Amino acid sequence: MQAATQPPIPVTSSLHPNHDHSAISWIRMIAMFSIVVVHCVAFPPLPDSVTVHEAINYPIFNLMTEGQATAMLIYSQFLRFGSIHFFIVSGYLLGRNLTNYPPAHYYRRRLSTILLPFSVAFLIFCFKSIAFHRYTYPAESLDTLIAYVGEKLVFTLFHSPFWFVPNYFLSLAILLLCRAHLHKTWFAALLIGINILYGINVHLNLVASRHNLAVLGFVFFLWLGYTIARTKAISRSIQMVSYPVLAGITVFCFAGAVVEGLLLMNKQAGDPLNSIRITNQLFAISLFFLLARTNLLRYLPFMKPRQESFGIYLYHMFAVNGLIRLANGWKPLNALMYQPHYTGLTLIGISLFWGILSYILTLLFVKAVVASRFSWVMGVNTR
Repeated sequence: MQAATQPPIPVTSSLHPNHDHSAISWIRMIAMFSIVVVHCVAFPPLPDSVTVHEAINYPIFNLMTEGQATAMLIYSQFLRFGSIHFFIVSGYLLGRNLTNYPPAHYYRRRLSTILLPFSVAFLIFCFKSIAFHRYTYPAESLDTLIAYVGEKLVFTLFHSPFWFVPNYFLSLAILLLCRAHLHKTWFAALLIGINILYGINVHLNLVASRHNLAVLGFVFFLWLGYTIARTKAISRSIQMVSYPVLAGITVFCFAGAVVEGLLLMNKQAGDPLNSIRITNQLFAISLFFLLARTNLLRYLPFMKPRQESFGIYLYHMFAVNGLIRLANGWKPLNALMYQPHYTGLTLIGISLFWGILSYILTLLFVKAVVASRFSWVMGVNTR
């Protein structure tokens, strides 16, 4: 895909199905990095009185100084595109492969590839959390423990990074059921309308507004990826927009997303960085096309996004949680956690440090497993 003017980085791939997956792999790698790093933001600890369910929508920015809150919101917003990009990438792969398989067969193939490694990681993560809870509260009654286990399973499935897979399969099922209408204008308008309503609801909060519960909202991004893969119209429209103009659009959308996030933060919204905000959707979409033109994957031959991204998604929270416990339990590392007197820039530096370290540790673990006979645990098919 060539821009109207030559971009600083030569384009080596396209978003059109006549070319390879290089740009998509690059986007997948960057998206996964953003997801890991955004889960390492140095927020202050919640009050002990806050329950698990209250923590989901707790206005955590209220616990910070104004300077800290503003800096962390801007930093977090910069990383708030990963989930949307993965849905677009998934839709792109759907568009590339759906002609080869009937919809039901394609759905079964995705289940067979994803469900087992997902279940293994999910159960290990839950068992680890339950075991630590039991160690912390050894005198807890059996009934209380059983209630905690049930709550933990539900919370982890729908309110932790594991939310992506059940949301993906439900969104994919909806899209495949509507296959006959995927190329119709009214269907596109319907999906756009639904996402606008979701964006408005982030402010009104008439129904649960967290992005992990916005199933219908992510159907649009699957459809968008499918459309990118199947039509020449998107590629031709991208060719008419120069790299500097596209970069300017992306920066403008980012600024808009920051402003909307600040407005929501001032309203004490529980999730001012909701991914389904209209401005964030525009930012993520424009950044998707910008990254496709800035493909640096050929300079990183040791990175294998197609083999490693799913494993990093499944296991990065093990590294994140382990490092948090290490930093909290080992006094010399306490300085690398949130402190009330730190500036916003200091907190950004600390957050980036933990994010990069978590990503590197998870990447090394995933590479080791992929190279072993247990590569299936990472969703890698060796047959």
